[in-house]
Amino acid sequence: RLQQWLADSWHDDCVDPTIIRLLCRVGESKAQARAVQLAATTNEPLERRTAMISILGEVGNESCVAPLLRLLTAAKPESLQLSVVSALARFDRPEIAATLLKICPSSTGQLRSRIVAILLSRQQSAKSFLHQIDQGDFPAKEIGVDQLRPLASYHDKDLNDLVRKHWGNVTSGTPEEKLAEVRRLNNDLRAGPGDAQRGKALFAKHCATCHRLFDEGGNIGPDLTHANRKDRDYLLVSIVDPSAVIRKEYLSYVIQTKDGRALEGLILGQTANQITLVNAKNEKTTIPRDRIENMQESAVSLMPENLLRALKPEEVRDLFAFLQLR
Repeated sequence: RLQQWLADSWHDDCVDPTIIRLLCRVGESKAQARAVQLAATTNEPLERRTAMISILGEVGNESCVAPLLRLLTAAKPESLQLSVVSALARFDRPEIAATLLKICPSSTGQLRSRIVAILLSRQQSAKSFLHQIDQGDFPAKEIGVDQLRPLASYHDKDLNDLVRKHWGNVTSGTPEEKLAEVRRLNNDLRAGPGDAQRGKALFAKHCATCHRLFDEGGNIGPDLTHANRKDRDYLLVSIVDPSAVIRKEYLSYVIQTKDGRALEGLILGQTANQITLVNAKNEKTTIPRDRIENMQESAVSLMPENLLRALKPEEVRDLFAFLQLR
């Protein structure tokens, strides 16, 4: 009955996303060709083009990779490029990695961040990307430890050596190392007062993607507004050792897919057919359940341990001045 309805509803100038998606799902090449055509047509409404790109990423076959890559290099605005990159993430093709590696250094903003996440999600593209960093073509400081941890699941010596060379040991520190870090930071905090206004800007830069404070910020991590912020030791330990206590709703998961992707994040939503993860950069990835090879809870918080090491002592004081405001 559904197939008959689809057949009756189809016409060559169809623009209905539901009909096109369903026909693509059952393997109708004419529907995929129509989605490609609409996605590439610059005078189509942006919302419609984005919907077609999303369809290709969800249910398109590998024949849509080439037109998506052409669209990526020509597409404007950035929101459309983001849609194309997200659609391409599903496919494991060397030409995708080659294109992303080429455009990554010159990309900016959300697009740059999304490309990095996709390159790091597969073994071969991650290796090529880390070699690019090793050659000085991309700044290592832009890559967070949370993005590097899933690479350990590949047990690849070359990858592990590159990670160690540029970021050191990305596994959890020992209890002694964490205690020493808390003492060091306490000494920095005792050295003088901080500026809460400057601290607010630091919070926005380093914390607000995940945490909310005074009605500003994200919801990936706990809301800090009503946390025990007056207790400086509590705050320090929570930042230095975020994996010590992880509330159930903030447990992260590591997913390995059948086509070789390694992804980590919080479960943002799930249905009988798919799971949506969100990472520490608030980037969402939807994975069909039938493509999941393995899924397990992570013993490590999505929040990186070395968050304060990038800050100067006076910046740590400024940040804490804002965190401890009432």
